[in-house]
Amino acid sequence: MQEYVDENNSLVYGGQFSPVYGMNHADPLLYTGIENWFTPNILDMRMRMREAFQVHFGNEIKPKKQIEGMQLAGQKIVESYDYNIVGKKLSDLLEKAHESWKKNGRVILDELANKPENAGLSLVKGGAQ
Repeated sequence: MQEYVDENNSLVYGGQFSPVYGMNHADPLLYTGIENWFTPNILDMRMRMREAFQVHFGNEIKPKKQIEGMQLAGQKIVESYDYNIVGKKLSDLLEKAHESWKKNGRVILDELANKPENAGLSLVKGGAQ
């Protein structure tokens, strides 16, 4: 989420990452202790929710211009994740993966993951056969 959420466009709350545990799944590679899930700080989230509520009803904690700036920044982020834009990024990425497969006999995702034009796309590193 850090690609598109920050203090300039959101009321960000804290928390910590914790290993996944106690999740049974048919695929042994999913929901394992290798993965981490975000556990929100409930008190911090509660403060941010109160802040959003008060701004909505005019009891502003933050200046109105700052809130309007956050709204505009949020709208720009939403527009950058339009279906057409994301579809084009995925299509380009699949083409590059196919080219890598033809060239190397396997898909080497490290090459693709480190390119700025693929920012925001989750890729598994290390290559896939």
